[in-house]
Amino acid sequence: MQKSLNNGNDPSCDGGDFDMRCLLFWGLFLPLGEVFSVDAALSDRHKKRRHGVEEWMVLNAATVSLIFQIAVMYITSFYEKTAPEWHPDGTATFLALKNDFLARGMAHVLLLLPMWLLRILTLSVLYWEGLGPFLFISPKATAFCRTLAAAGFAAMHAGFWSCLRLDMFGPVTMSAVLCLLPTAFWDLLASLSKRRAVSATRVEYDGGCQFCSGLMRLADTMLLVPRAEFSSTKTVRAKGFDGDFSWSDFESDDRAAAGAMWTVEYAGSRRGDLEGLGLLLRASPIAWPMAPLVAKIGGSAVAQRLFKEFVHDHDSAAEVDSEYGRAAAAESISNPRRPRRVHASFRGLAKLKTFAYYAGQVYCGVMGVLVVGWMWSNIPGWPMLSLTDPTLRQAVLAVQMDQAWGMFAPRPQSNHWFYIMEGNLVNGSKVELWGEGGMFHWQGRPFTWDKPSLYNSMRVRPSPAASV
Repeated sequence: MQKSLNNGNDPSCDGGDFDMRCLLFWGLFLPLGEVFSVDAALSDRHKKRRHGVEEWMVLNAATVSLIFQIAVMYITSFYEKTAPEWHPDGTATFLALKNDFLARGMAHVLLLLPMWLLRILTLSVLYWEGLGPFLFISPKATAFCRTLAAAGFAAMHAGFWSCLRLDMFGPVTMSAVLCLLPTAFWDLLASLSKRRAVSATRVEYDGGCQFCSGLMRLADTMLLVPRAEFSSTKTVRAKGFDGDFSWSDFESDDRAAAGAMWTVEYAGSRRGDLEGLGLLLRASPIAWPMAPLVAKIGGSAVAQRLFKEFVHDHDSAAEVDSEYGRAAAAESISNPRRPRRVHASFRGLAKLKTFAYYAGQVYCGVMGVLVVGWMWSNIPGWPMLSLTDPTLRQAVLAVQMDQAWGMFAPRPQSNHWFYIMEGNLVNGSKVELWGEGGMFHWQGRPFTWDKPSLYNSMRVRPSPAASV
């Protein structure tokens, strides 16, 4: 889909679109939905609690290709900046901030700084692009080096984005380095979150209700509640029985909200249903701002009535006929872990899945080598690493992984201009179609050679240059 959108709007695409396309390509071969995703919450993987750093690490051709995609992008950008404006003059930052097409916000503040300080910023950006990527592949102190590199590049792009109109390029590149943060970084955040937790959180929900199970799985995965314990009860009610067949991992006779689909206990409070959901959000380190609103809505009579009318139907859904109730309850009690036979066709699908995985990794590794060679081809004087064979270059073009990262290379633009588009109406008058949004209103403005107001998006600015 991203490729199709880029092809249909190529004149308006910028570096952010190309970077996202490359990242999505490598993401096809990576288990990005294994932990923090809706798929992980609703699948059987939710039940598997893995421990240990090694089990969370992934090493394959796709991970290596992703690292080299990001690292070589900066290294080639460093080698393409060959003009004296970068070194030794150090005036590249001044020239970039003076560009009316790009400058915004903090650019006007930085231009007030003395020139020697702008030279330091120029040299810092240049040599960080050349040396920083090697921290991603450091064999020593890997966790610290990767965290330092990710923080450094994220800060660099945040600075670019605050000063220049780069549209998607800033957010995409800042989010790309999140994939390279080590496991130790996320473990550190989890431990800090547990230390700051007011108390443990206990959630009890009706495991016989698909809505409850799905919602609590999503909450357990996406809310990142520290010191949380989610427990389910399963009750099968049979018509004609004097009692209920039930089994659970805990005693739920003291539930605060009788008949609630779920109850949440946190910081000495115990709530059910919508109010319980608000209490659960309050315990989350990322969703706590939503807690007061959800708790207030959940406490209203209208919300409770609507919830009971449209959602709170687990009692009726749990009812079954007496024969099915007896059989299901008796079978579950006598043989709770009955082994299931696996059909031969499913074994064949498992083998096909394994073959597809390894075939995909081989293809990913080959494409990684070709893409790195393509990026090195943009650097003059590096024939030993360049991709020059027409057949191999066509393989890269077929998936549109061709790329060049020469922004402000070899030097930032030192001359400034603006576009004037003259149009003639049927009444013989002349209008200017480009400035003041005239092209998009199809009305234009009175023709003048004065400088028009600039657009706030780079997607509009390249269009006339591409159409000339």
